[in-house]
Amino acid sequence: MPQIDNIKEAKANELFRDCALFAGQFFELPTPLAVGMENYSEERFHHPLCPSFTNCDHGRIMIVFNRDWVYDRIDDHYDDIQFFMLHELRHANQFVQIMQLERGESTQEPPQTIKAWMTSFGNYTHNEGDHSSQTKNLSQLIEQDAYAYGFALHDLLHRNDRGYEYYTSLPPEAAGPAWQLAVEYKMKKPELKRYLEGYRQFKPERNDPCPCGSGKKFKKCHLGKGIFEK
Repeated sequence: MPQIDNIKEAKANELFRDCALFAGQFFELPTPLAVGMENYSEERFHHPLCPSFTNCDHGRIMIVFNRDWVYDRIDDHYDDIQFFMLHELRHANQFVQIMQLERGESTQEPPQTIKAWMTSFGNYTHNEGDHSSQTKNLSQLIEQDAYAYGFALHDLLHRNDRGYEYYTSLPPEAAGPAWQLAVEYKMKKPELKRYLEGYRQFKPERNDPCPCGSGKKFKKCHLGKGIFEK
């Protein structure tokens, strides 16, 4: 049903733009940020429930989402999609910092952390859907970091949503440690601490232009979405 699919793709695109806008307050993202959705194929996603992946090919960083996985969840479990979008944005940032280190530029994370990421990417194990590969995939340093940062950002994004309960398809054996690490991140990482302490780069009033650049008033655009609010 093309019309329904178009609506779902539009919802997913809007959700990703909001996630990228939010995540960009905490770490640097590639410019331009390449993102797409593809139909499931074993070669690309390794198993049907793999939601997404990020790769870097000759300096070009791209995030790809499993279209079937996204369409199945966009109406009832958008929060799960949102988390994996934040997770992949962190992977994109990992690649950004690796390239910065290779060029001799300053980086947000300590060089030793980024070198450990490089080793983790070099020895990467894909989740093939079986228990063994899933366990190895989830235990990798770059995945632990991306899951934890994804949880931290997701929590900050919904911090004012009363009664909000997050559904996650992440297996409990990965979600538990990642959530614990996310709590540690929020206490130790300066960019997350600033946010929690009330620091905001943008503090628009209701009738101000929305900082996203849409040209709309804040109240008609991102007000209430937790992106530019204290």
